[in-house]
Amino acid sequence: MSGGDFSLNDLRFGNNQGIRPEEIQRRFDFLLSLGFSEEAIEKIQEEFPTLHCANEAKQMIDGLKERGFTDPIEMITSLSQILGLGSENIDTKIDGLKERGFTDPIKMIASFPSILGFSFENIDTKIDGLKERGFTDPPKMIASFPSILGLGFENIDTKIDGLKERGFTDPIKMITTKPQILGFSFENIDTKIDGLKERGFTDSIKMITSSPSILGLGFENIDHRLTFLNRLGRLLGMEESGIRLAEYHPIFLGYKFDKIVVTLRVLREYPDAISVVNLSMVSTLLKTNIEDMLVALSQRIEGESYADFRKRLRQIKKQKLSKEEKQKIITIELVELNKIVTRYRSAYMSGKTKKEKGKEKQIEKERGLSPSETL
Repeated sequence: MSGGDFSLNDLRFGNNQGIRPEEIQRRFDFLLSLGFSEEAIEKIQEEFPTLHCANEAKQMIDGLKERGFTDPIEMITSLSQILGLGSENIDTKIDGLKERGFTDPIKMIASFPSILGFSFENIDTKIDGLKERGFTDPPKMIASFPSILGLGFENIDTKIDGLKERGFTDPIKMITTKPQILGFSFENIDTKIDGLKERGFTDSIKMITSSPSILGLGFENIDHRLTFLNRLGRLLGMEESGIRLAEYHPIFLGYKFDKIVVTLRVLREYPDAISVVNLSMVSTLLKTNIEDMLVALSQRIEGESYADFRKRLRQIKKQKLSKEEKQKIITIELVELNKIVTRYRSAYMSGKTKKEKGKEKQIEKERGLSPSETL
């Protein structure tokens, strides 16, 4: 190469560490072969300019899989520093989290890989600080929203005080119910309060207090739920609008669509239930474990009443079957109720990666949910 000329590899990688561009390209190609995207590799290169970590990447991926992590590529893409950690370091972090009361460290770390970079001193300080602020079960909170470990106490205190200023009388209870609130900006919260008022809700603060999950819903999502609740009102033989139904039971806005759809389809399998159905009945069924509900449905006898179904449902709850046992029963015994099983399987048994689920959610958000598809 003559003076003043640059190869593509020089432009991409530079050659200021004595490593030949051809070698860096080889490492780049090797990471591609492992499943990393070009964008992910370029992000890794910000931490490891010569990609010397490529030789250990395969062992790290295999090691993470052995420990129960289902998507090591995504984890490493999220936190490239993982490639600089030894397996012993990761095992120590997993064991230490268990010792501190976290029942599923694998799920926590997969959700928030940065945990691997936090010292136990940092984690213990966060647990103690949350207790001092009135949170009774910090490990449960952190397990639900691991990003709490990355928040400063000043941030947490500001959120608590800001919620009080907005009229929420028990921010501690709200955050305990929905720890993700700590990650919402006040702009987001204020917009949600105002938007609910604009839609006709008379007491936004009371609604959000009753069902804090509302803060995590987009307005497009809320509007689709309101349209759906109008249909629910008609099914119940009520004249109330979706607004009034949501005010009566704010948690309806927070339930997963799939849970609502499956629940109402179960109800429609019992004509006698439709004739006497009311909000209390629907609310009770929505709070029921969905697998218990479907196992009870799978054992129905022709001509049985809804009361018979409810009695069997209570018996199944007492059996405390594992989720795997219940899913096996559902997929084998409920094949004739294709719409119910298909909806359940797509929502609860897909086995999709976090990235795939995120993409599907985005598509659903953009497309919206047609209320005609739900019943």
